[in-house]
Amino acid sequence: MSKESSDTLAALIENKFLHIFGREFVEAVKFVMEMCKYNFLPKFEQLQAIYYLCRGKDVFVHLRTGFGKSLIYTLFPYVCDALRSSPNNDCRSSIVVLISPLISLMDDQMAKMAERGIHSVKLTDLKDRQVEDLRRGKSNIKIALLSPEAFTSLTVRETLRELKEHIVCVAIDEAHCVLQW
Repeated sequence: MSKESSDTLAALIENKFLHIFGREFVEAVKFVMEMCKYNFLPKFEQLQAIYYLCRGKDVFVHLRTGFGKSLIYTLFPYVCDALRSSPNNDCRSSIVVLISPLISLMDDQMAKMAERGIHSVKLTDLKDRQVEDLRRGKSNIKIALLSPEAFTSLTVRETLRELKEHIVCVAIDEAHCVLQW
């Protein structure tokens, strides 16, 4: 994205949403949108969901196919970190756990995130060293994906327990595909 189009996008975000969400949140969103190479204006519903998540609220998002629901859980850990950061607190360790019932969908999502420099991993593929890095906040991984069936794994549950201080959101994608929990 060129500097000019980046500046234009930042101005659009600020002009459209500053009065609704406040300067601190809008600045964080502008920073994250540029960092993750998104060159479009986010929709109000996307920002509203992220805004409420940042305030510790539970959020249920039911929007049509193709609306951009994945942007919510993709941007949220970065926005969360940006809002937590200050000159005295460089907190960069927020993780979203994304539960997705379809392995092929997980693979597609991970590939799309990788194109934008967004670090993700299937929780079942984590090695001990990666878990330790995540637990200490020394990892770039922001999205940890797993299937509903993975919850039955003692190893996965222990990993989630170890990461609980860093998990800022548990999102369920394509919940209509889950026939039985």
